[in-house]
Amino acid sequence: MQKGRHQGGVLIKDTKDLDLKSPTIIQEFVANPFLIEGYKFNMGVYIVLTSIDPLRAYILDSTVSLRFGGKKYIHGNYVDGTTYNTDIKGRQMSYSIASIWTKLKRFAYGRIKTLNHHFQEKGNSSIVRKQIYEAVRDVLVTRERPMQLHKNSPPNSNNLQGIFFEIMRCDFLIDDNLGVHLIEINMSPDLSADSHPSEKIFKEHVGFNCFHGPLLTDVRKHGVRSSSLSSLRVSDINAGIAVCYNQKCVECQEKDCSICTHCMSKEAVYMIKLAYAEHINRQNLRRVYPEEMTREEAVTYDDTEDVNLSVNNRLTRAWFRAKCIGDSYWCN
Repeated sequence: MQKGRHQGGVLIKDTKDLDLKSPTIIQEFVANPFLIEGYKFNMGVYIVLTSIDPLRAYILDSTVSLRFGGKKYIHGNYVDGTTYNTDIKGRQMSYSIASIWTKLKRFAYGRIKTLNHHFQEKGNSSIVRKQIYEAVRDVLVTRERPMQLHKNSPPNSNNLQGIFFEIMRCDFLIDDNLGVHLIEINMSPDLSADSHPSEKIFKEHVGFNCFHGPLLTDVRKHGVRSSSLSSLRVSDINAGIAVCYNQKCVECQEKDCSICTHCMSKEAVYMIKLAYAEHINRQNLRRVYPEEMTREEAVTYDDTEDVNLSVNNRLTRAWFRAKCIGDSYWCN
């Protein structure tokens, strides 16, 4: 599949016929898409990136965008783009598909539950969610180093340079075996609500969660509200692990002491306060990196897997695991 760098213009070609001279996007064509009422669709998942070093990112877990082909999909018919291209002008939205609209409007399912109802006909719908989280996590980890090169300065308690966010949308296609395929990443996706009323409500929900989620409601033009980050006590971020009270951590010389608050630098305390504030203010966002764990996963985690990570990433991941072990509120 070859696509221009603008919306639309998707063409299905044999590899020998591809035009590689002009700027273009080339992807493998998924010929067995999951269909709803015969229509091909893609789903857009919203991501909020709140930190680069350490890497912290969240997925909006309560809704997705849905775009359907303009006509029913016909396997092998690649002449009419409206049957397989969900990006062109003739596409349909969720309110145009009867079974989707019934569940959304009459039964108030919401988009996630509606999709899960359809996926359940093929198997366990939870595997779709798992694959999406893994795909987003892989993209973020892969691009972490290039993003760090554009980072101006480390977070500190004297300015807001450590506080930022980036909203992006990852578009996925689901095949008829419930396999997940990442097809596009949209930076700064359109959140305008000038179309169908249902789309307006949907985008208001996205905006409310992404802009009023992790800490963002507390960021002001000249600083952080005194009622938020600056009012957090060091005891709030204390992981509460027994090792911190042992003799070996009195001088903070052991590796395990790094998550003890009395062993943290001023910058590290500020960094962990940000992670704490994001978690308690996350609305319908769920942390995709560092990945959320069950308590059992946190207890049995082999931290040698993190040996090649940055110091800040290792600290943040260890801190989240310790919080989960001490309090299920911090677990998946």
